[in-house]
Amino acid sequence: MKKLYLLIFLFLYFNPFDILASDKTEFIKIVRLYEHSRETPQYVSDIGYHYIKLDKIDDHISMSNIMPIKSFMIRRALGSYNFDMHTAPRIQYIYIIDAPVDIRYGTRVEIEKNLYNQRFKKGKLFLVEDIEGAGHKSIAVNNEPRTSIFIPIPVELQRKKSTEKATIYDLDNYEEYKPENNKYSSVKIEEDKVPAEFNVKLKDRGTIGQLSDPIPCDGLVVGRNDRKIFLIFLFKKEK
Repeated sequence: MKKLYLLIFLFLYFNPFDILASDKTEFIKIVRLYEHSRETPQYVSDIGYHYIKLDKIDDHISMSNIMPIKSFMIRRALGSYNFDMHTAPRIQYIYIIDAPVDIRYGTRVEIEKNLYNQRFKKGKLFLVEDIEGAGHKSIAVNNEPRTSIFIPIPVELQRKKSTEKATIYDLDNYEEYKPENNKYSSVKIEEDKVPAEFNVKLKDRGTIGQLSDPIPCDGLVVGRNDRKIFLIFLFKKEK
C-alpha cells in the first residue's frame, strides 16, 4: 500500500517530461487552464501544467524550435476591469508583460464554491485550454492596468502528448531557430517591453481597455534567459 501511495505522489507532483532533459535541451513548465470534461460542464476550470522543449544556446539562454503561430493580439486592460466567470475564446498562450493578474479556478467544484487563486506576475506565460465548461475568473491586482499578448494555438500544434495534469506540444519536426538566418525579421517581447510599432495597433474597446486586431506573423520562438521567459515573433522577409 505504501508503494501505491508513493507512485500516486510521484505521478501527481512530478512529470515524465522532466526526465527527458539533457545537456542540450531543457523543458520549461508553465501553468495551463483546462476544463474537466463534457460530462461535468458545471465544473470550474482546473489547473495543470504545460511543458515547452527548449534547446540550450549557452549557459544562460535556451530557445524553442519555431512554432507555426500565424498571429497574435495585444491587449491593454484597464485596472478597473475584472472578467467574471468565462471560458477561453480559443486555445491560446497568454504572456503577461507589465502587471499581474489573478485567475480564480477550482478542482472539481461548481461555480462560486471553494475557488482557488493563481497569480500570474509580469513575464509569465501560461496556456488556456478551457474553451468549454464553467470557465474561470480574471481579476486585476491593485487596480493596475495590464498589458498581455494573446497567441492562438493552431490546430496542427494542438496534437500533443498529454495526461490530465500535463501536456506538451511536439516541436521536434519544426524548424530550428537560428538568429543569423536572414529569412526572417524578428521582434522580441519580454516583461515591461512592448515594441513601439505594436502600440499604434491598439484600438479602444470600451470597458475592457484596448485591443489590437490580429497581427499576422510567420512563427513564434519561446525562450528563456536564466529564469526569465521571452518571446520572439518572426516575419518572413519579402524577396
